[in-house]
Amino acid sequence: MEFKISNKTRLEHRQLSQLLRKVYGINTKANVSFSKHGGFIVDVLKDFSNISYNLAIADYVPSEEEKNFMLQVIKVIFFPTGNNNGKILETIKKQILSFETNNPEIDSPIYVIEKAKGFDKINKTKHADEIRDLIVSYAETLTLVDGFESVREFEVLETFKLWIND
Repeated sequence: MEFKISNKTRLEHRQLSQLLRKVYGINTKANVSFSKHGGFIVDVLKDFSNISYNLAIADYVPSEEEKNFMLQVIKVIFFPTGNNNGKILETIKKQILSFETNNPEIDSPIYVIEKAKGFDKINKTKHADEIRDLIVSYAETLTLVDGFESVREFEVLETFKLWIND
């Protein structure tokens, strides 16, 4: 299920996709596959599941909007041209739509940021900072996508922002 998001948010997702692909050495328009890009897929799914699940359950109500928003962002990162790999997408969709946990705590590290730090060190770039900012923007949008931000979501989000910027 697709829903409307702002052009600014849509552009941020594309930018995040491009930066992550650059860090992982993947063509900006290539669709990903497990056989060629397994590490990339695993890292992105670990990180976005970790962040999204915990923000979504912070108010004890993981909404369909939150789940669909995460799925939409994953689609942009993995399939920038819109040509989706049905097998990968179905696996991801099942996982996202069924997440259930009771204890919101975003785990460390964020693998894509750690990978970007290594890339930055070698290439003298600042992609880790850009990726961090885009992930924080994603997290902020996720908490509001269902129309409200609960006190618990706000607390988990603020803790995440302090932790990720530390």
